Amino acid sequence: MSKARLEDTDVHWYRKLPGQDMEWVLTHRAGGRSELGWGFTGKFQSYRDTSNSSFILTVTDVVHSDSAVYYCRVWGNIDGNSTQLIVTNPADDPVLVQYPPVSKVPEGVTVQLHCALYNASVNVTDVHWYHQQPGNKSQWVLSHFVNDSVSRSGGISDRFQSHRNGVSNSYILTISNTSISDTAVYNCSVWNYIYGGGTQLNVTEMSRAPSYLAWIIVAVVLGVLAVTGGIFLIRRRAFRNHPSHPPTATDHRSPGADYENVSMTRGVPVSRGHQGVDSNNTYMALQRPTQSIYGHLQADNKPPSTS
Repeated sequence: MSKARLEDTDVHWYRKLPGQDMEWVLTHRAGGRSELGWGFTGKFQSYRDTSNSSFILTVTDVVHSDSAVYYCRVWGNIDGNSTQLIVTNPADDPVLVQYPPVSKVPEGVTVQLHCALYNASVNVTDVHWYHQQPGNKSQWVLSHFVNDSVSRSGGISDRFQSHRNGVSNSYILTISNTSISDTAVYNCSVWNYIYGGGTQLNVTEMSRAPSYLAWIIVAVVLGVLAVTGGIFLIRRRAFRNHPSHPPTATDHRSPGADYENVSMTRGVPVSRGHQGVDSNNTYMALQRPTQSIYGHLQADNKPPSTS
């Protein structure tokens, strides 16, 4: 109340049940005495809060029959705007299940946060989204009403969109082009007091390391291919410049070494400093193979003996 003193003013509380007339609940006199209406018990109490210039009606141990629209009245004809009290059975209250519980994404992507509704229909229920950023209090983000209108908090852009999915009976909050500042715990709410378990959204900075690593790998691969190709070309050129049967190490050995190998093959003993008992025959055979072959040819071409 404004423009009057609470201590000098009587306050009257009334309520209106659905389909019934207004009924008087109690009166709180300026002197502090309270009078209860007929049929009302002490669970209805009235107080004054002078620091806030307010009248307060407290209802304890509420039951379903306490659901009504409550009014305060002063001076016999001045009413407040009223408060609607809805008392529900906790077993019948809507249940909100949010998923995923945690979502970690890089900045710049689009993310969807789901809020499934049980014991109520999304088609007839308003949804409210809140977020709590690290170190801050929970703040309202947007509300999606039954008529499909959306109201956003100041500073919240249209990157934040709310949708209803009647098939899965869920609300969906879509955040496009995510940024680091979007990191927060997001909660959906209905009936102004029922909340989901929340989704922790972590938006990480886009790392440049993978692209650098990719370029390094490409450079290494190209370097290996270049070295391998160079070695291949060098060997190919060397192969073309040599005979088809390249010389072996034995081609550069001395005749004495050849003699020793042949002598060993024939079982002729060889000692250092001389060439064995048939050194002359073997050495001559190695030195003048043409003469030996010619001698054989001459022998083969001799005319047959007439004797």
